[in-house]
Amino acid sequence: MPNRQSYPEADMFLALASPIAAQYGSPLEVAIRTGESYSFPEGSFSHCSRTKVLKLDGGDIKGLGKVSVHGLQVLHLDNLVLTEQLLYDFVASARNLESLSLGECFEIGRLEISVGNFPKLKTLSIHARGDSKLQELLLTTAPFLESLVFIKAGNPCKLRTVSSSAAPKLKFARIDSCDRQFSRLDLDDFIMKLPSLQDLYLARVCLKDKLLCTLMANTPNLRSLRFSSYFHWIDKVEISHGSLSSLEIAPKGGQFRYQIEFKLTSTPFLETLKIADFVGLYKLNVESLSAAPNLKVLEFTVPEGFTQGHLDGLISMLPYLESLYLVRVNGTHSEMRRLRVSSHQLRVFKLRDAYEAPTKPMRVLKIDAPNLVSVQYKGNGLRFPDSINVLNVASDCRFVVQGYGKIGERSTQLKHEWFLRLRQSLWAVSRFHLVLQLRSLELSKQQAAFDLRVAERISPPWFVQRLDLETSSSDVPDEHNCNVFLGGLFWACRPKSICIPQKHDADRKFVQLICEQFKNKDGANCCVGAKCWRHDLREVKIENASFDHNNTTIDVSRKEDPSLANLAEVLFRLTWG
Repeated sequence: MPNRQSYPEADMFLALASPIAAQYGSPLEVAIRTGESYSFPEGSFSHCSRTKVLKLDGGDIKGLGKVSVHGLQVLHLDNLVLTEQLLYDFVASARNLESLSLGECFEIGRLEISVGNFPKLKTLSIHARGDSKLQELLLTTAPFLESLVFIKAGNPCKLRTVSSSAAPKLKFARIDSCDRQFSRLDLDDFIMKLPSLQDLYLARVCLKDKLLCTLMANTPNLRSLRFSSYFHWIDKVEISHGSLSSLEIAPKGGQFRYQIEFKLTSTPFLETLKIADFVGLYKLNVESLSAAPNLKVLEFTVPEGFTQGHLDGLISMLPYLESLYLVRVNGTHSEMRRLRVSSHQLRVFKLRDAYEAPTKPMRVLKIDAPNLVSVQYKGNGLRFPDSINVLNVASDCRFVVQGYGKIGERSTQLKHEWFLRLRQSLWAVSRFHLVLQLRSLELSKQQAAFDLRVAERISPPWFVQRLDLETSSSDVPDEHNCNVFLGGLFWACRPKSICIPQKHDADRKFVQLICEQFKNKDGANCCVGAKCWRHDLREVKIENASFDHNNTTIDVSRKEDPSLANLAEVLFRLTWG
C-alpha cells in the first residue's frame, strides 16, 4: 500500500481497516473529503498505527470522537461542523500530535491549548472565516508551542495567555484580524506574555501607540517585525529595539489624512528596513538612519525635499548597505529627476516611478558601483530613463525593466516612440543581462504599430547579450501584435539570446508565435520599403535553458516537438549576420 493515499469519498476510508491494510501497513498520510455528512464507525483507524498525517475536509462528521489514531503527528481539519469538545475527544488518543491546522470549523467557539488537550503541540494554525463562531483562543499551558498563525475574519476574537509561562517557547506568531472595523483585537497583554518571541507578523490589526510601546519594551528576543496594518490612530512611529534585525512595514486602509513620521532611535542590530509604501504615507526621517549603522537592505519612499546630496550622505552613512530601493523617485514633490548612485558596497539598486506622475520620467541615471549585480527600474508603462550612464558595475550585472499602469496611458502604447526610448536606453546596458517584464504592455489588447521606414536612417541597433521577456498570465498576444513587437524590438536591439519562462499558457502561446516568426524569416513580402530584421538573422536554435549543461538543442523548425511545451523556460540562441 502506498505511503500517501487520498480518498475522494468517505466510504473508501473503510479500506484503511481492511485486512490488506493490516497486512501491508497503513499509509503515512491520509486525506479524506467526507462530503456533507458522514459517521465513522468505531475503530475505523484500528489498523492505522503508522498514519502520521490526517486531513479531513468537508461536512458534518459524527463518531469522530470514537476514532483512535495513536501515531498521529499532523492534523488538518477544514470546512467541518465541529465543536471544541469533539475536537478534544478526537485528539485524546493522539498524544504525539505536533501540528494542528484548523480551517473553517463552524461550531468551535472557544479553543484552549493546554497540556491536557495537546501535550506536545509545536505548531498551531487557525484560519477562521466570516461565519465562524470562534470568540476566544486561550493559551493555558503550551510548553512546546513554537509557531502560531491566527487569521480571523468577521466578528472579533480574543487572544489570551494566562501567564508568561503559558507558551515559553513560542518564537513565531502571525496575527491577521481581517477586521473591517480596523481590528478590535487587544494584543497588548497577549504579546507581553510571549518572552521568546522572535518573529512577529501583524496583518490588518490596528497599530496604536500602546501596542507599539509594548512591542519595543516587552519583546527582548524579537528579531523580525512585520506590519501590514491600519495606522489610522497614530501619527508617529519610533523604533527603538536592542535585538531587532529586520523591520518591514506596509500600510492598510485606503486614504490617509496626514503623513506618518517614521524614525529610528536605537536599532544597533537592524540589517533590513523595508517601508513598502507606494502611496506616500510615511515620511522617513533620513537622518535617523544613523541609528542603524549595520543596515544592509533599505527600501523607502523618497520624502519631500530629498536631493542628490541626501542620497550621497545616506550611502556614506551606511557602510554595509548592499541593497537600496527608492520608491516614488519622480513624485510631484520629488527633486530626483537626475540621479547618481556611487557606492563600492552596493549590490542591488532599485527605482520605482510614482503612480501619479506618468509625465515626469527619470531624466538621467548614472551608476558607479563596481559590485552591483542587479538594477531594477519600474516605470509607468514600461518606461525608461531618458539617459542611462553606466560607469562601473559588475560584469554579470542584471538589468530589469518592469512596467505598470493602464493600457490607456500614452506611455504604455506600443508605438514608434516606445521603441525609440528602448533603443536610446540600451546603449548603456547592452553588454549586460537585460530583463523586460511585459506584464503592463498587454500585447493582446494593443493596437500596435511600428513603421520601419521612419527609423531606417538611424544607426544600427545595439547587440544585447541576453534578453528575458516575461509576460502576463492573462495576456495572450495575437499574431499581428507579436510581429509588430518583434519588429520594433529587433530594430532597437539585436539579442544574442532570448529567454522566456513558461509559467502559464500565455507564455507558451508567446513562444509559439515567436517560433512562427522565426520560421517565416525568409518570407518574400516581409519588408515594405526598408530592410527588416529577418535579413540579418542567420540562425536560430532553441535550447533548454534549465539544462544548459547538456547543450541540448532543438531546431526551430521542430516547434511542434512536445518537449518544447514542457520546458520550464525556452532559450532562443540567435546568430546575426
